[in-house]
Amino acid sequence: MKTIHAVAAVTLAAASAVQAMISCDANNPCPSSSPCCSSYGFCGVGAYCLGGCYPKDSFSMDSCMPAPVCKSSDYDFTNMDGFIENTEYLGDPSTGNWVFSGNPLMYNNEAVLLTMTEDSSGT
Repeated sequence: MKTIHAVAAVTLAAASAVQAMISCDANNPCPSSSPCCSSYGFCGVGAYCLGGCYPKDSFSMDSCMPAPVCKSSDYDFTNMDGFIENTEYLGDPSTGNWVFSGNPLMYNNEAVLLTMTEDSSGT
């Protein structure tokens, strides 16, 4: 009986999570509570409003953050200074020069290796 209750609870939780994901497209823009439409067709806030945000499918045309302007510079890759994890970057280019997901590694204190885990999405 405990197994049945546990399975029912997990099923209910999974169904609730799926219902919580709000889909968006040209005919169904995002609500103000989750104003940004991602490139995967789901509404959200924070990282959803950065690169890959679709203004036409979002709550309003200014829901998405503008992309930072590129600037010419010389970079030293002898340490991880200037790297920021994609879950922490919220559109302010002064917080870091490079945004990453995964586990970048230092190589001989002179280079940074960009790694991709086996279960990554490849982006």
